[in-house]
Amino acid sequence: MPVIQTIDADGNESREYVNPFLQEVNKFVKDELTVRQNILGRRVRGVGASYPKPVEWAYAKTAWGIVSSKTVNGVKLGLPGSTVMSDSKGNLTLYNTSRNVPNKPLLSEIEITNEGALGSMLRATFKFTIYPELTQSGFDLEGIERAFFIPGNEVLIQWGWSISGNSNRACQGNFDGIINNFNWSLNEDLSVSATVSACSPSALAVGISAEMTTKTEVDGLSAQVVDPAELELVGSNMIKVIDVDLSAQTGSLELTDGQFIYLPSTDTVSKKIDYFAIGLPFQESEEIDVNDIPQPIPQTFWYIKLGSIAEFINKLLDDFDDPIKTIFRVQCFGNETQYLKDVKSAYPLDIYFPDYQMGAYGDLNPFNEERSYLREGVSNTSNSNLSSNTINIGNILIGVDFLKETFENLVSDNAANINYKNLTKFLEEITKRINHASGNMYQFTNIMFEPKVNNVKNSTSVSILSIEDYNIHTATPVKAFQFDSTIFKPIIRAVNISSSPPGPSATAAFVAARGNIQPESTEVQVAKNDQRNKKTFWREYNTALGNIRSLSSVVKRRGFNNNWSESFRANLVKYRKTSLNDDAHWLYNAIYPVNLSITIDGINGFKFGDALKTQMVPKIYNTDYNMIFTVFKVTHVIKENDWETTIDTYSRITTIPGDFGPGYDDSVATVPGLTVPRLERVGEQ
Repeated sequence: MPVIQTIDADGNESREYVNPFLQEVNKFVKDELTVRQNILGRRVRGVGASYPKPVEWAYAKTAWGIVSSKTVNGVKLGLPGSTVMSDSKGNLTLYNTSRNVPNKPLLSEIEITNEGALGSMLRATFKFTIYPELTQSGFDLEGIERAFFIPGNEVLIQWGWSISGNSNRACQGNFDGIINNFNWSLNEDLSVSATVSACSPSALAVGISAEMTTKTEVDGLSAQVVDPAELELVGSNMIKVIDVDLSAQTGSLELTDGQFIYLPSTDTVSKKIDYFAIGLPFQESEEIDVNDIPQPIPQTFWYIKLGSIAEFINKLLDDFDDPIKTIFRVQCFGNETQYLKDVKSAYPLDIYFPDYQMGAYGDLNPFNEERSYLREGVSNTSNSNLSSNTINIGNILIGVDFLKETFENLVSDNAANINYKNLTKFLEEITKRINHASGNMYQFTNIMFEPKVNNVKNSTSVSILSIEDYNIHTATPVKAFQFDSTIFKPIIRAVNISSSPPGPSATAAFVAARGNIQPESTEVQVAKNDQRNKKTFWREYNTALGNIRSLSSVVKRRGFNNNWSESFRANLVKYRKTSLNDDAHWLYNAIYPVNLSITIDGINGFKFGDALKTQMVPKIYNTDYNMIFTVFKVTHVIKENDWETTIDTYSRITTIPGDFGPGYDDSVATVPGLTVPRLERVGEQ
């Protein structure tokens, strides 16, 4: 979870951990909506003593909006009714005596929304019309062109209601953006209509190339890099640093099966990256079900912690000139996901879980309980406050061969397309590989967490590109905000509920509706307990778990190869689909394709990840599935003296584990030629 550093009014510094995917609605938003309910839920015209605020809020509130250039002083756009269109006395200054057309731009609409896979990145669009002076050489846009028609220029967008029900913070909003595109057209009355788009500064992270190079040579790093134009570059990117560091180790280190060493950065050429080496049995033969396969060959494989990759990227960002270094940081160390002792990587040459249980394959166990790096914090010597059932995402080991191959694919094969070689794409490929290696039990993703957008007061942090598990439980229980028609009927404008499941989920729903759901039919079990075929689930689960243990037990004798990995991952997937026990974290608050969209009178403060509950759904969603909705998109539209806010949500369901009764005794491995001991019921192992 992102660590947010804040400083209060007394100068005291504190650290706050935030789960960006599951948050509580801010108090000032709840208070504002409560007051609006009280104002609009009664007859404000003639009940009780005279009180102007209810009358004004209900009948006379007006939305305003202003767009100001932060690059060109004095250039400002305003919606009708804003101070931009009037002088200090309130007199309209839109027209002058020499022209019968407006002499100021007419701002007509503002739209602010968060979008994209990174979640909280903001984008804004504003539309306006201008009536320029015509000359022999053309029309003159003066400051408008320099302010709004140059990508990279900065703007400040402000909007709100003319009066608040309770909280000015909830009734006003602002957005600092960077212009990234625009278009304009000439109308028949010789006016110019323009649409300008701006993005939040953190959106620039998407465009930073993974080919970043340091500005000065690293101490002791003599190797030089040549770019595609045959020009020598000073310093090196991460992959070149790895090449230089490990070239010094080639031939000098040969580990036997299960041996493990740690190479600190202080002992490397570059002095930048810590490395880990593990001796693993490698099998070139693809066969796994015959007895005469060749003896596996012990090989040494090098790894880097995922968190160390993030730290290296941050060091590269520090070498950039401002404002790049002030936009965002990458965070991984300290982020948590669930500790699943029976889960191991299906592709240990690419991804390795450095733990005495998750990293053990039968007798092959490079780690012991005292040397289990998944349990530790930022460094190998400092323990964090992680609970006993979580691990530190930053300590997962990433194979350097996989890193180099991924980097080369992004940069070399897509040299002309920055969208496929940027920094965020590079991190995305790494997290996708971890998810795949875990049988998708983990759902790691990169999210841009912006403290300002998330209403974090007194934050000193820049935006955080955080590597998170999408389905992880939050350490602190999150209380969903009750978003019901009894509260919002007076100000609600539209409600839409939809469900668009992918093909496999639709098939699963068809089967579940007939009361005979099978474990291989669905990714997420959403049938009620009495609809599940419990014995089939239990048998399939035990079979998958038995196969996982069996395949692990033969590694030293047969070695790792692609066939082993594919078979191992298939059993991880079956294990995930059929487990209904506490180890199945992916079943709790799992995303399911029922979406709720609500449009209300404009309000500021809802954010990505806010948890909502509502009665505006069939009651079975709240009784059988304990469904909550998490906000993934908030859109504000301000035009024609009005402001409306649309909140789009994804549903999350909590399934209720069933009691399977006595364990079944027919759980045996299905790998040819292999058997495992009879398994007992989960919880008694």
